[in-house]
Amino acid sequence: MTRSVEHWLTHQPTLYAKKLSSSSDISRYVKKGGLLRLNLGAQTDRVDGWLNVDIAPGVGEVYLDATNMAAVPDNTFDAVLAEHMIEHVPSLEGL
Repeated sequence: MTRSVEHWLTHQPTLYAKKLSSSSDISRYVKKGGLLRLNLGAQTDRVDGWLNVDIAPGVGEVYLDATNMAAVPDNTFDAVLAEHMIEHVPSLEGL
């Protein structure tokens, strides 16, 4: 088995499960109210009290593709952090 196939088999089930649960995780965070903050492209830089999202989420993160924000209603968050993230978005999708 090649390394890339092994990587896909071990990581994709988790990513798929995160994709399925992401809408409910986002809704739960928004329903809590108060100051709502989004850490977009969190990777290993998770911030306490923020909704930490990534396209390849780890522990404590929620799946969210920054090029498809349909799961997030407009005007939801009071603050958005996108540190060292935008350079990873293809230029046509970033429009």
